[in-house]
Amino acid sequence: MAADTLCQTPWGAVRLLRYPARRDEPLQAWCSADLLLLEALHELAADGAGILAVNDEHGALAVASGARAVWTDSALAAQALARNLTANERAPVAITWSVDPPPATSTVV
Repeated sequence: MAADTLCQTPWGAVRLLRYPARRDEPLQAWCSADLLLLEALHELAADGAGILAVNDEHGALAVASGARAVWTDSALAAQALARNLTANERAPVAITWSVDPPPATSTVV
């Protein structure tokens, strides 16, 4: 049975897929921790421009919140993020690799 791909967030619903794609994928591209973080960000009235998503495995945090930067060590996570941003008609997000310092403009990590 394929997993649900519609993630309900405080900013509205976004469609998220895992990468690489598998036929009849049983797992969702987000978890309960992602949803809790999104609720906390929304309560903080965080502006997407200041949000730095760290190790956002499939892009759930960045796509839903409008984060402008992601700090990661995973090329697969970067691919998943790019595909999910495109699928949801969102602007590209700056990727900073974990071997580099995080963006200084981030106000919420």
